[in-house]
Amino acid sequence: MKRKNVYQTTVSMLLLSALFNGVFNGFTGIQDIIARKAFNALDWQLMVLTMIWPVTNFLSIWWGKILEQSSSKAKFFWAVAVLGRLSLLLAYFTTSMNIYLLIFGLVSFFNGILSPASNSIYQSNLPHNRSKIFGYTMSVASLMSMIFAFISGRYLDSSEANLKNIFIFVSLAGFISASVLSFVKIEDNKVTYQKKMAKKDFLLTPLKRALQLLKTNKPYAHFQRDFTLYGFGFLSLAPVIPIFMVDNLNLNYTHSFISKGILAQIGFLILSPIFGRLHDNFHPFKFASYSFGAIAIFPLLLIITGQFNNHLFSLIAIYFSFLIYGFAMSGVNMAWNMSSIHFAGNEDASMYQSLHVTITGIRGLFAPVLGILAKNYLGIYGAFFMSFCFFATASVFSYRDYKAYSSGRLK
Repeated sequence: MKRKNVYQTTVSMLLLSALFNGVFNGFTGIQDIIARKAFNALDWQLMVLTMIWPVTNFLSIWWGKILEQSSSKAKFFWAVAVLGRLSLLLAYFTTSMNIYLLIFGLVSFFNGILSPASNSIYQSNLPHNRSKIFGYTMSVASLMSMIFAFISGRYLDSSEANLKNIFIFVSLAGFISASVLSFVKIEDNKVTYQKKMAKKDFLLTPLKRALQLLKTNKPYAHFQRDFTLYGFGFLSLAPVIPIFMVDNLNLNYTHSFISKGILAQIGFLILSPIFGRLHDNFHPFKFASYSFGAIAIFPLLLIITGQFNNHLFSLIAIYFSFLIYGFAMSGVNMAWNMSSIHFAGNEDASMYQSLHVTITGIRGLFAPVLGILAKNYLGIYGAFFMSFCFFATASVFSYRDYKAYSSGRLK
């Protein structure tokens, strides 16, 4: 197949996948509200729910090592489709929050393959405008996520029994989104693949490879440090937000989903293609610095929202807060998904992105716990301010790294 046809076919398949993936991502974005309202999740269960996705990502470097040795990624996408998406159908049969946590753990475990495997498609099949194309896929996914959030909010407010039907729909949409990517033929395009490792080396070799990347690629190591600071702010905030929205603001499903599932997605819908072009032309350090600085505004807006005694004013304030959140997170999401390719150079980006995902798992062990502890001992606004401090620090460090890299002091 000619190179131009490969490019066009790949873009079409990525956009088709994003169409269905938007529904799946839309669900994961509002499931904490569902957990609090439909499953009556306790604080510790919300904490565990927010920990599951990043903690299961800890295993990503082992996925990455396997991906790094294979130019064919189809079977990995099928694993995500069947075991990481269709398995959500099991939630149809339960009303127990503890059982749901186990089901979501299974879903998350296999979804850790998706990001590094997808990076291989972008690296090999899209020699230019990668971030721009990723931005378009994010816009498509965001539009579907917004539609899903609005309909599901009204659907659940009419009857919480409808949740079972939502599980079916989301599972099937997720299956289609991952299986579509299995039909993309990945071109080699000068990517260097690692040698096959012996079975006896399976446990230690990925760890050694990960440490080697951090040791030999100093800019990449600094990038991971900066993202870890951001990640502590984001993941410590995650279990506190549904408590704030359900208990403090007394929002129903419709208003909660408009906030988290629609307004929070407008920034992705509008800005993702723009940020994609900027990411293609900015160094990742500089791009991340601006993105972290923007998201630091969000927890401050939550603090302001909580000061209103009038329900209407609180509703307007939380809407505005999540609108700003969506604008900022569209930049952070671009940096999170696409920066590893820059640092990988001509090496297979799968391992770089896998290590990036794995480090998310490490901070996922601690950050949600820190968020709940801050909420219990400092109050909910103290938890918000702590998150702001992490975001602001990450922004400053990223900008310092950009200056050091530009001057040649960071190599």
